[in-house]
Amino acid sequence: MLVVSLLAVLVAAVIIIGRSNGAPQWRVPLLIIVIVAITAVILGRVALRRRAAHRSGEEARDPAAALAGLTPIDKPEKPLRERFGHLPEVRKHGSIKRAYRGERLGREVFAFEHSHVIHTGNAAIPVFKTIYAMQAPDWPRVSVTPRGTIGRLVGALFGRRGLELDLPEFNRRFTVRAEDEDFAVVLLSRDIQRHILAKPGVTWRVGRGWLCLIYNGRLRLPRAAASLDRLEAFASLIAPELERWLPVSDTDRRAITTSAR
Repeated sequence: MLVVSLLAVLVAAVIIIGRSNGAPQWRVPLLIIVIVAITAVILGRVALRRRAAHRSGEEARDPAAALAGLTPIDKPEKPLRERFGHLPEVRKHGSIKRAYRGERLGREVFAFEHSHVIHTGNAAIPVFKTIYAMQAPDWPRVSVTPRGTIGRLVGALFGRRGLELDLPEFNRRFTVRAEDEDFAVVLLSRDIQRHILAKPGVTWRVGRGWLCLIYNGRLRLPRAAASLDRLEAFASLIAPELERWLPVSDTDRRAITTSAR
């Protein structure tokens, strides 16, 4: 209706000017050009809004999200930053626009996409991270990050940095950083090491009340159920005695020099 009303006003203006005595002849074609340009802009904006609304509706009805037991979160930026701002992947200057909530093992779970932009010369390159998270006790921070080919080569030549665990293949493929190494050794049992090795290209982070599984790339809802299953399997393998592990205090965190990043 807005577009129709605007067009009616502009067409009436053209007719009035065209009938005016002494009106310059160039005004009519100029007004026609203006009408076409304004109409194109308005129609473009309307189309973009409809497309965004349609996409949002599709996500809300997405069978993959429903299969994974997830529901979309409206305006997720602030609440998820409050929960996951400690993660290196959740950058201060990035954004969180796609996010879902659910429940596994009686615990709250989240699946969300974080994006930020890297500027290289004249190019702006978007970088996406997908984070799956499950509630956990307030444990010390532990990170398990995959080594790249160069990292594995350097480790083989000069020795590996980070905590060494039972399985040589795990130590070759991953770097472990921990606020509390005793806790990390108990947490990362042989069964959990084998579980992590089954999907070697992803990052795992524990701490601040969350167990997180992190992928490079955009959030793909058809894979959400499998990723949450992987997260749930990790949680089910954790030794029961860790449920009683005393949390690290803020004072202790500041005193710890080993970074879990």
